[in-house]
Amino acid sequence: MGKTRALPYWLAGRSKFRAKKFMDPDTQEVFDSKGEYRRWLKLKEQWQTGQIANLRRQVEIPLKVNGILITVYRADFAYEEDDERVVEDFKGFETPEFKLKRKLVWACHGIRLFMTRERLDIGKSLKRMKQELDDLDAEE
Repeated sequence: MGKTRALPYWLAGRSKFRAKKFMDPDTQEVFDSKGEYRRWLKLKEQWQTGQIANLRRQVEIPLKVNGILITVYRADFAYEEDDERVVEDFKGFETPEFKLKRKLVWACHGIRLFMTRERLDIGKSLKRMKQELDDLDAEE
């Protein structure tokens, strides 16, 4: 008898990294995880107190090379802080795909894509995220 194999995640009806979708009980908006939802609540709080401006979710950024559309990157959050555009993606961990897309977003648009993670990063400031990204760039 042959070995049995599990179905790929997209056929089995679950997410790639087993994150469970979460629905905001007030607005009925769907988030990819509870962590992403908590980050949204923190950003909404900062927006309401005037710390950040132009807060948006699920922002699409077309990635073109030599005029050819390669893909469209959908970032979790975008906003302005200290007159600077900030684009964030909430991830449980940094994937090779995210690293590539971060570089493409930078190369195509000059936009620095920040990653926030569960717990420690939810209240992170732009200054701290920039320092971490600079540290990553120095390593490469």
